[in-house]
Amino acid sequence: MIREGILSFTSEERQALILNALKIIFFTSLLSLSALIRIPLPFTPVPFTLQVFIVALSVLYLGRLSAVSTALYLLVGAVGIPVFSGGTGGLAHLAGPTGGYLYGFVVGAFIGGLISERGGIIYKTLSLIIALLIIYLCGCFHLILIYRAVLKTAITLGAVPFVVADLVKIAMSLGIYRTIGKIM
Repeated sequence: MIREGILSFTSEERQALILNALKIIFFTSLLSLSALIRIPLPFTPVPFTLQVFIVALSVLYLGRLSAVSTALYLLVGAVGIPVFSGGTGGLAHLAGPTGGYLYGFVVGAFIGGLISERGGIIYKTLSLIIALLIIYLCGCFHLILIYRAVLKTAITLGAVPFVVADLVKIAMSLGIYRTIGKIM
C-alpha cells in the first residue's frame, strides 16, 4: 500500500521527498554535533551549546520540516545514542534540567518554520525570535517543574544568561542564510 503510494508520485515529487529526507537527516546530524560543544556555566544548570544556532538554521532552510529534524534528534537521543549535550543519551536526559529546551526545539521549530515559510527576511527574523521565545518558555517551565522554582528564578537561570548569545546565534544564522542563499 505504501509502495503503491510512493510509486504514484511523479519523478519530481519523489526527488523532492528524497531531498527533504536528506535535509532532515543533515540538520539532525548537525544538531547532534552542536550538542557536543558544551560549556557548563557555574550559575545555572543549563549549559551553553550551539544547538539554538542549528535549530535557527534548520528553521530557515527546512521551514516546518525543522520540527521533524528536531523530533528525530530527540528520538535518537531518547533511545540512548549519545547525541545530547556533553555526549549523553537516554530518557533520563529528557527529564533533566535541559529537557524542556529539547522539547521546545520541536515546538519552536514547527511554529518558527511555519512563519519562516511565509517568505521575506522580516518573516524569517520574526520566526527565529518566536522560536527562541518558545524554546525559553518550554525550558523555563520545565525548570519550574523539576526544581519547583518560582517563575523569576526559572527565567533568571534558564533564559537571562543566554539571551545575548542566542540573539547573536540568530543574527549569524540569518547572515548565513542571506549570504549563502537558499542552497538547499
